[in-house]
Amino acid sequence: MKATNTASPKEANKVSGNNSGKNKEAKYVAMGVGFVKTRMAAWKVQKIIDSMEDIADSLDVELVDVVVDRSGSRDIDRKEIDAVYEWLDVAPVHLLIVESLTDISDDEDDFRSFMRDMDERDIIIICLHGQQIIMPSSARDDSDCEE
Repeated sequence: MKATNTASPKEANKVSGNNSGKNKEAKYVAMGVGFVKTRMAAWKVQKIIDSMEDIADSLDVELVDVVVDRSGSRDIDRKEIDAVYEWLDVAPVHLLIVESLTDISDDEDDFRSFMRDMDERDIIIICLHGQQIIMPSSARDDSDCEE
């Protein structure tokens, strides 16, 4: 997978999985996006992307894009974070894979706000560093379930 701009979020609503000519639409049950904050060499970034794709495939999730942020900024207000939000706003994305949670923002308030946004959108976050899975609170809330 190429990083960033593999398809626009609007195109993803129309067509799912046209990378290899196979009918991937039937295989995938959801869509996901990856996010990497790094200045590493391209081959190292590709290894991270390959890991993200492996995780997504194991979950039957189509990884529609991996946004790579090569900027020096860790502020929440940057175009690469906006690109992640665009996918979440326009396409039916339910999974976000990040290399590290600290890649989102160094600012504690901004990070908390981002995490609240993900929780409200019911986005599952998988963090490669530390092998964490963060579920939305609605997925953890079983108070409506009767035994």
